[in-house]
Amino acid sequence: MTTVVGILNKEGVALAADSAATIGGRVYHSANKIFRLSRYQPVAIAIYDNAEFMGIPWEVIIKEYRKELGDRPLATLHAYHEHFVAWIEQKNLFLRDRISNDDWILDAYLGLLSHLLPPTPATVESDVLPDFLERLAQERDRIEQIPVRVPLSEVDLTIIDECLASETPNISAGLQEHLKTTNETVVNTILEESKALTILYLEREWTWSQATGLIFTGYGELEIFPSIVSMKVFGSFGPKLRHQLDNIQKITVGESSLVVPFAQDDIVRTIVEGINPDLQDKLKTIVDRFLEKSLPTIVQQTQLPTKEIHSILKKLQAQLSEDFSTELQEEVEKAYKLPVLGGVEQLGKQDLAEMAENLVYMTYLNRRFTGQLEGVGGPVDVAGITKGDGFVWMKRKHYFNAKLNKHFFQKNYKTYE
Repeated sequence: MTTVVGILNKEGVALAADSAATIGGRVYHSANKIFRLSRYQPVAIAIYDNAEFMGIPWEVIIKEYRKELGDRPLATLHAYHEHFVAWIEQKNLFLRDRISNDDWILDAYLGLLSHLLPPTPATVESDVLPDFLERLAQERDRIEQIPVRVPLSEVDLTIIDECLASETPNISAGLQEHLKTTNETVVNTILEESKALTILYLEREWTWSQATGLIFTGYGELEIFPSIVSMKVFGSFGPKLRHQLDNIQKITVGESSLVVPFAQDDIVRTIVEGINPDLQDKLKTIVDRFLEKSLPTIVQQTQLPTKEIHSILKKLQAQLSEDFSTELQEEVEKAYKLPVLGGVEQLGKQDLAEMAENLVYMTYLNRRFTGQLEGVGGPVDVAGITKGDGFVWMKRKHYFNAKLNKHFFQKNYKTYE
């Protein structure tokens, strides 16, 4: 895990990240998470969570892209994000090959099928379909509770059809043997329903557990104020990158400051919003529980018919819960968040950098002193990005002695002397 913080105002951007990386249960403090996306333009990229894509370190991918981009400017920050995604899709080296895709699809399909199949019946030609369909309905309800991460396209569905079609004869034969049936209608129904469930499964969040968060920030050629774009990359499927755009936030004349945390963001949000987000959610749960216990006693005093009481209770509980959430959020905005953002609006470049660094450090301190796994730690790298000065390191760790490696700076920074 990690913590990355972006702070933006009309002056520019400060981007800070810790150096912790958890590998095999051990925490290392040497990871690089902030990079220049271009050597010549005012734009940066940061990563969090999975440090690799398809077995290749993101640092390698980003620097290859930077080399190919050269000094070419793009109109907007969002254009950099789109161009980066398109470039990765063009590089077949980085994408999941067809064999891996087929293995992935079959593993999901066969795993669900084996989970749904009833035990081998005691007699030949027993009617196993009702039992299967009941299990299937329960599993579908469970899967549909999970948010869709990346909807599958028509191309993706074609790949799934082709993969499963090639294996259908073998699966069908095994199914007939397991169920002691030759009824093709039963077998085909089980196969088709399992395929439909597999598609639902492959779209869901739990199949993309090794996602990487990518953060683009800075300026496009035509932009006066900075912005920040975040996305998740889950891997590839067929010829396409599996990714999801999370958010685009921009500094404008009307919205002149932003504090945007990523990954382990609870401490930053607590400082900015005045309340821990987990506590805020728990308060809502506590209020709902209190209303559920107390309202029946109150409403019963009205001596209304039982049916009317039940209807009134549901509406009243929902309304009071919604009112509490709205009031709490308004108080957070008015009393805590807006004053902090008002202060951020006035900060200069150096102050932005110091604030970003200290927000990351506060997260580290919390993890250290509360006995949690220290997934945040090590040196804090801080970069500043402005329209005129471009990308500037405010703080940066090196894995080498800078005085002994002047050639590195001469190669990478033309103005170095």
